[in-house]
Amino acid sequence: MAIEWATAQNQRFESKAQYDLDEKRIQNANQKITFAFSDFRVANGNFKNILEAQKNLLKFKLSQVTWKRNYAEALAKMTYLISKEL
Repeated sequence: MAIEWATAQNQRFESKAQYDLDEKRIQNANQKITFAFSDFRVANGNFKNILEAQKNLLKFKLSQVTWKRNYAEALAKMTYLISKEL
């Protein structure tokens, strides 16, 4: 039981850390999109840059959903282990 608890707790911590990292990546991707649009309007920039930044934004958001799911699974496992002891 202690090993299962430690594994679930580790998964919870890792998921939270990765979720937070993706949050920073999402902020950076949003800034890149803003800059790419500005560049496109002002200097006839490359539309491909906008699409690439949006693709990255979606990738990070999807990753964040996965980490959120992993976090919830870890919490459910920990709750199960606690209730099993009662």
